[in-house]
Amino acid sequence: MVSMEIRDIISTDSKKGMTGLEIAKALNLPVRTVNGLLEHERETGSMAAMPHKGRLPALNDKELEKLKQLIKDNPDMTLEEMEKKMGISIDISAMSRIVRFKLGFNLKKKRFMP
Repeated sequence: MVSMEIRDIISTDSKKGMTGLEIAKALNLPVRTVNGLLEHERETGSMAAMPHKGRLPALNDKELEKLKQLIKDNPDMTLEEMEKKMGISIDISAMSRIVRFKLGFNLKKKRFMP
C-alpha cells in the first residue's frame, strides 16, 4: 500500500509533466503501481485509496432476531426447516455457523424414552 504522502508526490510530479516511468524510477516504485494510481486519480479526481467494502452478511439484524425467536419457539427444528420457515435461500453450512456463532445456540439432541 502506498502512503498518502507518496500519492501526493506522484500527483504533483505528474502535473509537472513527468511520465509514469520517470516518477517510478525517482520513487523506486513499480511502473504499474504509479500508472495505476494516476489512472485512479483521472477516474475519481482523488488519490485517496478506495474503502474496502467486504462481503455483506447473509442475514441482516432483523432476520437474525426473527431466526432467534424461531429457534426459541421451536428448538427441535432442523436447519433446512429454519431456512424454509424464514423464506430465505442460504447454504446449510452458513445457516449452521449463524446459529452457532452469531446467535450462540448449540445442538441439543432430544432424548427419546421407550
